[in-house]
Amino acid sequence: ATVSRPATTTMNNTDAGENMLVSDAEAALALEFVKVTAMCMESYITAEARGSKMLDEVYSVMLNLHNCLLSLQAAGDDGLVVQSKIASLCEYWWKNENVWKDREDLVVQLMPLLVAKSVDESATTADIKRLYQMRHAFDVLDFEDDSSNDIKALLLRTLSSPLYLQEGKRVLSYLYQHMPQDLHQAMKAQIPNAKKAVLDAYGEVLFRAWKDAAKNSTDDMIRSTFEEVILKDFTYAILHVGSSPMIKSLHIVL
Repeated sequence: ATVSRPATTTMNNTDAGENMLVSDAEAALALEFVKVTAMCMESYITAEARGSKMLDEVYSVMLNLHNCLLSLQAAGDDGLVVQSKIASLCEYWWKNENVWKDREDLVVQLMPLLVAKSVDESATTADIKRLYQMRHAFDVLDFEDDSSNDIKALLLRTLSSPLYLQEGKRVLSYLYQHMPQDLHQAMKAQIPNAKKAVLDAYGEVLFRAWKDAAKNSTDDMIRSTFEEVILKDFTYAILHVGSSPMIKSLHIVL
């Protein structure tokens, strides 16, 4: 006789680092629990009477919700709704920097999510503005660690995004503080076949980034990398590249 089995869904246990098979009913119940928890957190932390008082237990719940963000990407449409709610809560917590503690822990999964949304084919200007408002959260990420490889790969896609080159140039300029050489190599690869509008956008991004580096008196490494590596590399290319179209393109950028 054939024994029927309930439909199953793979869920990721981020604490144990293991995949578990659960029934669709169990997965739906777990998702509903996360949804209700997020709604409770929203009511609690946005209450006007809450002021600066925040229980440690509330932070613990928020951290657990944050740690679900990327897993919810594979939980269907309902999961994406819950994911959006949690992302908004993490943003709200981050922006209250003078009130609540440990906001840095609530952006590790949030920032890759916001970046991915901003480079998606369905991205809008609002997605880029949202990321720009959260730009200082990039400061707490370790771009030298291998764990940042995925978000770096997403960010490099921004240099070929028409929407970013129209509406997200301030974001791109800010990113030069964290991954200047990666962005430089990605931009160089785009220049030979880029249209004038793209080259003009690259020039504006570099100019903004250079001004930001010049104003940043606390980090000589940023200025040194920008002036001694990026600008010098472009200048050297203008003097030594044999292709006239390439020279013209570099002149537009600079």
